[in-house]
Amino acid sequence: NYNSVRDEFTGMLKNQIAKSNNGIERSKYITFGIPAEGIAEARPRLERVEADVMGNFKRLGVPSEPMDGRARLALLHSQMHPGSREAFRFSWKDIPQTGLGTKDFIAPDSLDFRQSRTFRIGQYWGAVSYLQIMASELSDKLLAEILELDAEMTVTMHIQTVDQLKAIKTIKGKIS
Repeated sequence: NYNSVRDEFTGMLKNQIAKSNNGIERSKYITFGIPAEGIAEARPRLERVEADVMGNFKRLGVPSEPMDGRARLALLHSQMHPGSREAFRFSWKDIPQTGLGTKDFIAPDSLDFRQSRTFRIGQYWGAVSYLQIMASELSDKLLAEILELDAEMTVTMHIQTVDQLKAIKTIKGKIS
């Protein structure tokens, strides 16, 4: 007897879902690196950075989890094969057996860079833009607006702290 009410409520929920994010699933990843002489020196430092980053996210109430090498390769495979429903087939034991490298498992069949500002992977077209922001601080509003764009895209940010005296010299050089 209440099917008409259920149908109306379901329709309303579907409309709200469609309006909120246009069906776009957003995933955010943080990759960090440190300078080191070798893996023995880097591993403990990277583990400390990872613990700090995950602790900060936990305090903010944001769920986070580390990715292993296979998960990172699967992510890169999905970015290099847009629109593909093809499963990522990879195993670490395949490396010595096939003589292939990890790049061979994630690379698309072809990349076309003949156009000056665009590129093509399969039937998909893309463009890359570079933006250099030299500011004393980065507004979270700018980051939020970039990440909320309704498009299938990858946003990569390389954020590096700069010594204040070096930054002042750079800015003075740019002005002159």
